[in-house]
Amino acid sequence: MSLLTKKMIYILGLSFGLLLSACADDITVKPEAEESKLVNEADLLDEDSELDMADAASPLDDSHKKNKSLAMKGDAQAQLELGYDYLYGFNVSRDLEQAARWLEAAAENGNAEAQHSLAMMYDSGEGVDKDTDKAMELYLKSANQGYDLAQLSLAQAYSLGYNDEYDTDYVKAAEWATRAAFQENESAQRLLASFYLHGFGVRRNKTIAKEWYNRSCSNGSEYSCTESNKLSAEGY
Repeated sequence: MSLLTKKMIYILGLSFGLLLSACADDITVKPEAEESKLVNEADLLDEDSELDMADAASPLDDSHKKNKSLAMKGDAQAQLELGYDYLYGFNVSRDLEQAARWLEAAAENGNAEAQHSLAMMYDSGEGVDKDTDKAMELYLKSANQGYDLAQLSLAQAYSLGYNDEYDTDYVKAAEWATRAAFQENESAQRLLASFYLHGFGVRRNKTIAKEWYNRSCSNGSEYSCTESNKLSAEGY
């Protein structure tokens, strides 16, 4: 099973339902709160023997062994992949606590994908205590690095009205959706089309809505194809 396949399984299991929203020129990113450290160098060294014992009961392939070795040395990509191994139970027994620890290590090393995956864990309370503020902080870090899935997650979060601190903000929702849409993220394109179709936070424009539905359709969305055809029937 490829890393991409594992990642998509996780995203499909935890992602928000798409909602309608809006667009803006400026986004004010909340200053980063001081991060709690789940993993530091000493912790990793102390846990090595425990990980060896846990892994002994499961067959380890060369990929897992290599990832573990590199992760212990601070390699962010290896930490990410090791986190996914524990998250999905790939070559080891599934262990959400270990998954969170390795994803935290990769996130602290600046890996945008790990930041997004860890944000989803905090969002759902899977493997960690549910913390929407921490989730939002990590979504923003990842999105500001250009990671399209994090940008989509922010668009959805601002559409929902995330919590008491992050109210519904259709303007920010559409801005983040736009960023992801231009990276050919099909879900973001479909969401952005709905913004223009209904005029939530942006000037209502069915012509632009159809353009985004067409792009989403080209990327495989049957729903967007149907919506585009409806607009064509209306003369757009």
